[in-house]
Amino acid sequence: MFSFAGVSRRSVVAVSAVGVRQTEYRHFEHGFREMVERIQPSRVLCYGRLRRELGSLIDVRCYPTRWEGIKRAVGSDDGR
Repeated sequence: MFSFAGVSRRSVVAVSAVGVRQTEYRHFEHGFREMVERIQPSRVLCYGRLRRELGSLIDVRCYPTRWEGIKRAVGSDDGR
């Protein structure tokens, strides 16, 4: 699979879960698992949230999206 061509094994990689629709998350999940298996990254940097089962596969550091940062700044979980 050429998706990971040029990515060094055991390197730090970055992914984004932003914009992944719930109905299509299985495609993202499949690709994430394939990435972990093929390149065995030392750490994954993720913009946005990952489901818990994916985060338990490898060392993952998630960073909040801009919208999550805004919600946190105003002290609301639902954006109101």
